[in-house]
Amino acid sequence: MLIVPILLAITADEALDRVQQVYDATQDLKASFKQVWESTAHGQRRTAYGYMYLKRSGRMRWNYSKPDKKSIVSDGETLWVYEEEDGQVFRQDLKEAGLPTAVAFLTGEAGAKLKEQFTTSVEEGASYGGPDRVVLRLTPRVPTSQYAHLLFVVDTAEWLVRESIVVDHQDGSNRITFWDIRRNTHIPEGKFRFVPPGAVKVIDPSSLAPK
Repeated sequence: MLIVPILLAITADEALDRVQQVYDATQDLKASFKQVWESTAHGQRRTAYGYMYLKRSGRMRWNYSKPDKKSIVSDGETLWVYEEEDGQVFRQDLKEAGLPTAVAFLTGEAGAKLKEQFTTSVEEGASYGGPDRVVLRLTPRVPTSQYAHLLFVVDTAEWLVRESIVVDHQDGSNRITFWDIRRNTHIPEGKFRFVPPGAVKVIDPSSLAPK
């Protein structure tokens, strides 16, 4: 008996609808991650690993464990970036900092519906994903200088985003791969609070801008 794969029977818009439904029903999420940043313009590549927690209303914590220890924490109002080895903390209003689009969607902050912000297509022949994955290409309806498009690698069993790739206008990319994803585990609010260690220097990026 011939089994027709689900990927042949679903359109890009239908796949995006299923993803949207899953994340609309997600109050919080945690997972291990691997982040690979590549700059084709400068021939650079960096890889990092860690664990992250996300919750609606812009709350998040990214704990980087290697190669360098770093924490990015937001309580929904203030964003903290703690670089442990450098002994310094950057503090910024979350509205001024702005969340990366892929992260903002996962925390419910990217707007009501992805369809309102992006046109969607299936990325044919993508080097990402696998036989049980569909790769969605999201192109912003209003062009932005921040990136050219996004790729979501989605599993067709749970309709979770297993990889998010932000592609810039020079074909550089910021790729985050997630595993051990857990949803709606009632992450405590304390996870999204940050108190700077007493010995570190707290820097406000706005104070560094030219006057």
